[in-house]
Amino acid sequence: MAKLWCIHVEGPDDMIAMPSKETAERDAEIMNNGWRGRRDPSPNDPGFNAVAVEWPYSAEQHAEDMSRSRQLDN
Repeated sequence: MAKLWCIHVEGPDDMIAMPSKETAERDAEIMNNGWRGRRDPSPNDPGFNAVAVEWPYSAEQHAEDMSRSRQLDN
């Protein structure tokens, strides 16, 4: 079975299903750059780091998360 990929957003501990490892790596970098590029960061800001990781849940849950993400894009 092919590996399923996601972005793990450390800090809030979110998992976001992604269609491929390459997409997960690219989007994680975009998220990190956006967070670090914010103006006037506060010392009280929560930690944030997005990394591409293998999806830890079932294939069905990955498909559901991908479907939910597509609905938000429209």
